[in-house]
Order: sequence, then C-alpha cells, then structure tokens
Amino acid sequence: MDKTGKPDWEKYFVEQEIFLRKQKKKRNRRWMIAGCFAAVCLCLLIPLALKRQLDHENSEYVKVMKEAETYDYDTVKQNMVDYLNGKYGAGAVKAEQLNPGQWSMDGSSSELVYKCFEATLLDNAEKSVYAIYLSEDKAVYFDNYQWPKIKKALEEDVLKRSGLDAACARPAVQHEGTYELTYRESPWIICPAYQAYFDGDLQTFFDREYNVRKQLAHASDAEKNMRLCGTMSLFLSDNEHSDMRARMTNPALDYEKNYEQALKDMEDLYHLDMLSCVLPNDYYQNLITYYNRDLAGMQPTSLYYLDDGEGTGFFYSGYTLLSWAYDTLYKPMAEQTADGIYLVPNNGTGRADTFTYESVETPADARSLAESQYREWDIAESFQITTEGIDGSMTALILDLEKRYPGREVQLIAQSGDHPVAAAETVEDGDMWLYYNNEVFQRDNYLFVPPIYAWNARFAYTFTVLVK
Repeated sequence: MDKTGKPDWEKYFVEQEIFLRKQKKKRNRRWMIAGCFAAVCLCLLIPLALKRQLDHENSEYVKVMKEAETYDYDTVKQNMVDYLNGKYGAGAVKAEQLNPGQWSMDGSSSELVYKCFEATLLDNAEKSVYAIYLSEDKAVYFDNYQWPKIKKALEEDVLKRSGLDAACARPAVQHEGTYELTYRESPWIICPAYQAYFDGDLQTFFDREYNVRKQLAHASDAEKNMRLCGTMSLFLSDNEHSDMRARMTNPALDYEKNYEQALKDMEDLYHLDMLSCVLPNDYYQNLITYYNRDLAGMQPTSLYYLDDGEGTGFFYSGYTLLSWAYDTLYKPMAEQTADGIYLVPNNGTGRADTFTYESVETPADARSLAESQYREWDIAESFQITTEGIDGSMTALILDLEKRYPGREVQLIAQSGDHPVAAAETVEDGDMWLYYNNEVFQRDNYLFVPPIYAWNARFAYTFTVLVK
C-alpha cells in the first residue's frame, strides 16, 4: 500500500511482472538443461544405433541373404533337376516343373550361414527339393518325395514294437533356444527331407542318410547335441483309455515298457531323436483331424518349438498318458489338489511338489471385472496356484466341471504378477497346444488351462471361477 493506505497497484503489477519473468527464466533454464541432456543422449545413442545397424548389415547372415537374392535361380533349378533325375531316374522331373525360392527353417528365427533354396513342384506343392550351398559351387540336396512311404513305415514300425493302436509321424524341430547354433551351422538337420533313397527298409535307409550327413561341415559338432538324421515327433493312440475320465485315473499301462523300448531302439537304429506321446484315442483322433486339415496341400512342415526342452515331457501333460523326450520316459501323473481341481506336472514326478494350491478371497480386480462385465454370473470361488521353487517345470491345471460345478456354465478370470486380471476366452481345441494365459478350452466336461511355469519362486497365479 502507499502512504495513504491505498493499494499500490502499479507496484504490485511490476512485482508480479518481475516474478513471472524470473519464473520464465527458470523454466527456460530447465528446458535448456533438459535439451542439452537429450542432445548428449542422442549423440551417444546415434553412433551406437548406427554401429548396430552396420554390424547387422555386415553380418554373415545378411551377406548370405543378399547373395541368395541375386543368385542364378536357373542354375539352382537345373542343379535340383539333375539331383532328382539322378535319384529317381532320367526324366523324373523337368526344370519347368519347379518353382524355386529361398528356404528358411519352419518357425525358426535362427540366421543360417549358408545359402538355402527350396523348390516345390508346380502341380504338387507337397513335394519339395532343397539345396544348401556349402560353398559358391558346391551344394548338398535333400527331397521329401518319398515322405509318405517313410512316414507309413515309421508308423507301422512303432506300432509293431509298442503294441499300441494308431500312430502319426511328423518331422520336428527341437527346442530352438538350446540348439540355435547347431541349426545355424547345420540346417540340413532340420530340413524335413532326405538324400538317401528309401527302398522299403528303414534301417538301411537311415544308415545311408547318416553316412551322407556325417560327412558334412560341422557334423561332428552337431552330433554332440543331437542325432544327425533329425528329429521325429510320434503321436500314438490308446484305444482302451480313450477319454479324459480314463486318463485322470492315472491308469496302469501294460504297454509302458514296450513303448519305452520301442523309442530307444528306433532312436539308435535310425539315428533320429524322438519326441513322442501317447494320447487317449479321442484326443489323438482330434489331433490327427486337425493336422490333416492344417497341412492339406502342403509339404510336411516341421512341428517346431513346442516342447519345453530337456528335463520335461513332450506335448501338454494334462492329456498325455506317456511321453518320451530327450531319451527319457515320462508318465505325467494327475494330482487332485482339491475336489475336481488337478495339477499335472510335465517332469514325470509323482506329485506337483513345485506348485501349491490354496483357496483365497476373490481379489478386488477380479470382483470388479465380474460385477461390471458378467452381471448375470455368480462368483463360485477363487484360488491360487503358487510356484514354490525355480526349476523350469510346467504344470497343467485342469478343472473337472462335472464334479466341481455340475450343471453350470463356467467362466474363468485369471491374473498373475506379470499378467493383469482378464477373463479367459474359451477357444476351439484345434491342435490342442495351449499357449496364451487368456485362452482355455473344454472337452469331456473338463476345463484345460494354459501351462503354469516355475520360473519364479513364490509366484502366484490367481483364478476366479464364475458360474451361471
């Protein structure tokens, strides 16, 4: 105020102007500092990004791919024709019948160190020939023209040895994370084709194939990790225990020893790694129907990256009666942790010791989701499956709907430390592989939940069951 006691507005506005200018200068200084910091970061990051890009562009993989793009396809095609006619007789294939292109491994992200080509027959896409160039002018060739005969012979052989009811063979790729370097250096190991001629005798055929492959570059290193004739998946059917009601009783299997011996003998005789499982017949038939539909009109692509690596069985343990993987027999046991709630570990142990079950109060997030989106449904219960250790194992979670929620429709809400609360979508069982935490499927009045993995100690998966 001035001397008269009245407000000195002029002074007030001047002081405010000074104050605002000071604030503006402070903000400008902050932005200047932040801008300088960002500029420094960019100066540091841009060279790193450029170096990474240059390293990628100069990598052996990119060089190989660029060379393959400019490769003389007419030469590749003619060499393939010469190989096929030498194997199956003059005139078996003509150059104009082939449609060549670059080949990359089925479902694999491994970067190959060789130029690899594949050509299918224009009038029969199920037949393919492969060329892997070990040098500029030297290639090794494989084809799958005899695959139907080889497949049938393998299926008949495993049935004769095991005493089981039906079988389906399909080329496979083992756990890529473990064998990535082997696949890069020796892509012929997972090429779903062969160079030797099959005359009806499996052992003679695979001995010839083995003798071809052991002469190739890196073969001795590859053989330290896997058998040189590749990997085969074998799915078998048990007609006696044909559905989940029979499977969940953990039945005694009179063919167990024969099955184990059959896989051991076939691996040794045929230089093949086997990934195999025995399924209840209903599930086996569903799987084969799916595969036949999925692969219609296509060459036999490999089944890839679907096993959990060494120390675990093959395929989803929930409906597997027996499993064979990495030279080991597994018998997944269904353990009832509460009435109608089962855990089935895939590491062959009798109990799911790594996982514990506990009934819990419904979490607030799950209750909120149920009340907002499922108003016509009632909350039946909530429970947790907790991992007690870190051993990399997996357990199947199966709910017996007939026993636990008779006559009711069921909706599952799931959440865990790394996945927010979400309602699980009931999907078609398709090929019966379960991948995603938000997808489940039902068969035989059982609800199958995606695998729960022991990757963190004391890690909780919470499930809320809604019914109506």
